[in-house]
Amino acid sequence: MPTAARQEATRPEASEPPAHECGVCRALDADLKVAEAVGDLGAVESLRTELRNHSRDGGAA
Repeated sequence: MPTAARQEATRPEASEPPAHECGVCRALDADLKVAEAVGDLGAVESLRTELRNHSRDGGAA
């Protein structure tokens, strides 16, 4: 099982900052970190997609 540090280093989104910073972004990012820490790969993928889509849409709810 990869360590959290290795996951963080290999996470593609880590190199691209969000287009904006809002409460939704912070909540999604916090949930993503928890999912990574517990190794819930399904949730990790889903949260990454949701965060990427939210950021791409400029924060639209």
